[in-house]
Amino acid sequence: MNRDDQAQARATLEAAAVELLTAGERRGRGQAAAAEVPDLYRVARPVRTLSPGSGTRLSS
Repeated sequence: MNRDDQAQARATLEAAAVELLTAGERRGRGQAAAAEVPDLYRVARPVRTLSPGSGTRLSS
């Protein structure tokens, strides 16, 4: 991708953002909070795999 392509992509994205704003859409809610390891364990804990690689999951 050369600089002209990048500039065109940026302009297209900016135009789409302007269209969304004029239509009353909100883009995002700000910076997302970082997920930390304890948070990931809390999310993953309720989901257990019955057998490795089976793809079958059971909520506990």
